[in-house]
Amino acid sequence: MARVAPADWRNDVALADLVAQIRVERGRLGALYPAMLKAPDIARGLLAFGTAVRFKSSLDPRLRELMICLVGERLGASYELFRHREHAKKAGVAEAKLEALAGWPDAAGFTVQERAVFAYVDSLTVLAQVPDAVFEGLRPFFGDQQVVELTVLASYYNMICRVLNALAITPADEVADEEGRLL
Repeated sequence: MARVAPADWRNDVALADLVAQIRVERGRLGALYPAMLKAPDIARGLLAFGTAVRFKSSLDPRLRELMICLVGERLGASYELFRHREHAKKAGVAEAKLEALAGWPDAAGFTVQERAVFAYVDSLTVLAQVPDAVFEGLRPFFGDQQVVELTVLASYYNMICRVLNALAITPADEVADEEGRLL
């Protein structure tokens, strides 16, 4: 059970437009946004930033979702893993890759590009800084724009996972209607 009760978004008319926007952009409220709606301006900013980071970059969706899952794995964010493993599969990531992700340095089946990205994500997530050699490992695969996109994506999901963990938001906190359909 989340540490913060969800906003009363069903009855608060001031939240109606934002709730509608979240549902259009994300397809559902999920488990994060009902809590974030307690701070509507932050929820609105988070939605806009998350949409830009996730859907308006030039990154391959498979790589993007693998990165998000790796951040979720490293930070122990069960909701992030639950939701983004689903997104990764829809993007075409094989189940075997998702299963091997936590131990990627020793696992077979990852490309040299993926390994360079995972080293970068691990550095950002675990060390909160990136050694020169790890940064230079990205250069054969990405230009400056994509390096910025990789950096911001990993950093954004570090923040999201930390919010989820601090507020104890889990898959059980997903919002559903009376028939159990996810909202």
